[in-house]
Amino acid sequence: MPDRATTLLIDRLRGLAMRKARFCYDVRGNSHVYDGIVASYNVEERNAGTHELLPVLEHALLHDGMIMGVKDEASGKTLYSSCRHYTDLGNALRFAREQGRSGVYNWNRMQEVPVERSDTPPGATAIKTDRVPAGAIPVDNE
Repeated sequence: MPDRATTLLIDRLRGLAMRKARFCYDVRGNSHVYDGIVASYNVEERNAGTHELLPVLEHALLHDGMIMGVKDEASGKTLYSSCRHYTDLGNALRFAREQGRSGVYNWNRMQEVPVERSDTPPGATAIKTDRVPAGAIPVDNE
């Protein structure tokens, strides 16, 4: 059972969700976020029932302390996610790609920025050579 402070925070977030189509809130500082770029953690796949706010709030308090709410126009429900705040787009997109997210939200421009998917795994190069890297063990495929 959550304590009183957690219950009040959940009530505050649900109140914001009723008034706004999209919001970002710093749950540690009890303040709204109106600038920068926000990238969501992939909490939904690890925790069942993320439509409930408590698991997302617990994740946010353990990590970066930010929660974003986005109202789904089709269902009218607000989807909550634990987030990380960035000041530059490149790092935010890299984090979102690592988390398997489809985009980040730029509060400075009030727009969703899609994450470009790459077929090449992170850290791999697309250039192929016949050289064997130093320290590699050559394998005979015959």
